[in-house]
Amino acid sequence: MNELSLATIPRLILDCGFDERSVELPWVCSRLRYSGNLLDVGCTTAPLRNQRATFIEALSSLRVYRELAGVDLLPCALPSGCRFWQGDVRTAGIPAGHFHEVTCISVLEHVGLAAYGNEVIDPKAPREVLLAMLRLLQQGGHLLLTIPYGKAADDGDWIAVYDEARLTALLEGIEPQRVAVEYFRKMEADGYSCRAVSREVAAEARNRRPDGSTASIGWMWGLACLEIAA
Repeated sequence: MNELSLATIPRLILDCGFDERSVELPWVCSRLRYSGNLLDVGCTTAPLRNQRATFIEALSSLRVYRELAGVDLLPCALPSGCRFWQGDVRTAGIPAGHFHEVTCISVLEHVGLAAYGNEVIDPKAPREVLLAMLRLLQQGGHLLLTIPYGKAADDGDWIAVYDEARLTALLEGIEPQRVAVEYFRKMEADGYSCRAVSREVAAEARNRRPDGSTASIGWMWGLACLEIAA
């Protein structure tokens, strides 16, 4: 982890509390290159406690990126000097091959469902969005993506939890050598701490509340964090 990532993480941790962002944001910060052009997909702070606007603010304060940008279906006030597209990343008119880094933090699990103003359920949308993000990268760039992982679950209108089969389908056609995946799981035996685990251990995570409903608010018990090269 470099000095810039260490400088970025403390504020993000203070802002993100103890939900899955306390794993996702440090993971992303530790893998950023801190140069060139960066696009954050799903940069709004609404309607829940997402911290991507704070994420862009923290990066902006470092003054190391040539360009910082965001795209979201909802309006988002980014720091002065940052570029923003409101719309679908597939159709927003973002120039292809422009970015060295694209981040997508706990966003893809909502794509294709009736969330954030979507009205049409579209099971093909997550893969289309993934491919659209990859097209925005320059040669040598990378995508940093985080999603809930464990026992497959889908509440139909808000969130989908990825299991191995769903993740394999998402990545179909992308060369395995381009993809690095790390898995995390909240462990009850460890006082509900979250730690890096094997794929097999993460696959047993049940992202549900005690009453059996999908844990769409609060902690996701399992996470998959992916770095995909352009």
